[in-house]
Amino acid sequence: MISGSSAAVAPGLLGVVAEAIGEPSLPMSLLSSIGDVDSADANYALWHLSRLVHDDPQLTAAFDAGLNDVLSRVTPQFTGEWNEFLVEFGSRGPDEWDLRSPTWETHPQLLLAALDRVRLQSDDESPHARHREKATQRDALIAKARVALSDKPDIAPLLDLGLGAGKMMAHRERTKTSIVRVLHEARVAFRELGRRHGHDELVFQVLDSELDAYIANPSSFTNKLTKRYKEWRELFDLEPPFIIANATVAPLSEWARKNDNLVAVAHTGDALVGVAGSPGTARGIARVVLDPGDPGDLEPGDILVAPCTDPSWTPLFMTSAAVVVNVGGQISHAVIVSRELGVPCVVSITDATKRIADGALIEVNGTTGVVTIL
Repeated sequence: MISGSSAAVAPGLLGVVAEAIGEPSLPMSLLSSIGDVDSADANYALWHLSRLVHDDPQLTAAFDAGLNDVLSRVTPQFTGEWNEFLVEFGSRGPDEWDLRSPTWETHPQLLLAALDRVRLQSDDESPHARHREKATQRDALIAKARVALSDKPDIAPLLDLGLGAGKMMAHRERTKTSIVRVLHEARVAFRELGRRHGHDELVFQVLDSELDAYIANPSSFTNKLTKRYKEWRELFDLEPPFIIANATVAPLSEWARKNDNLVAVAHTGDALVGVAGSPGTARGIARVVLDPGDPGDLEPGDILVAPCTDPSWTPLFMTSAAVVVNVGGQISHAVIVSRELGVPCVVSITDATKRIADGALIEVNGTTGVVTIL
């Protein structure tokens, strides 16, 4: 809570500084490449794995042949480093707060799909090099801001306060990583319990109060768990209320169905305004990806358009020229990792995955928060 709250004030403090010196785009640049961000570390490690594949004809051929059983065709060195990666980062995955959600360890295909895209990137696009470049730019901007604040004694202290608060973003990410690792230990145990009793996914429908009875007689729960699972899956077709007031939630029968939400596709010349996340500008082909385990045609230089992101999505950032996300704020995971990797990012463009056509040529301005259809 402390790290999250402290990190949240950084954009505001630096925003006051930026306004005082006439540099409105300054905050996101000053919060770039702060270093020691756990959610970015997995990307650096995956980049190393991608270079092993990129530089080895045998590994390249193994991946070119398809991802099915690819791990049976790789070199012993790759196998060793792959296993080390899973020990360190295997707890990460989409919706990783949820025990039921797959992770890189429980479902390695998720990670292989990302690696298969990153291996196509050239060495020139190393995230390490991008990080160093952005860090150098940030240091220069800090020095410039200090000069501009020399005659503003009331505002000048806010610069260091904002920079200090910005460093708390790394602590915020560390907090989440620590919690996720503990949750993953429980996840693995539940998955094994479900596997033993033929309830691979159903086991996550067991209530805490039912655990002892379930372990004593798993088969007696099959019908009950199947019914719960069906009802739970039906929720995925509904659009939850955007705001809940006074702890009052409308009955499910009144929730809109996601397929009923028709959104017009943006056309050439349209400018979609979101929240500036990571500075920089990029042009490229938009690739709408709804599942990090299925990146489709995403190629180096394309622009990733995603519904939301967590650390399991971020390896795809290393293939992308820029990132656009339906939701998020200035300290969301997409933004923090984008700034660490030096990738322009715009978040909070409502329905971006529906408004931006897959294959469209777009320009992303992560400094102003504007995405233009070209």
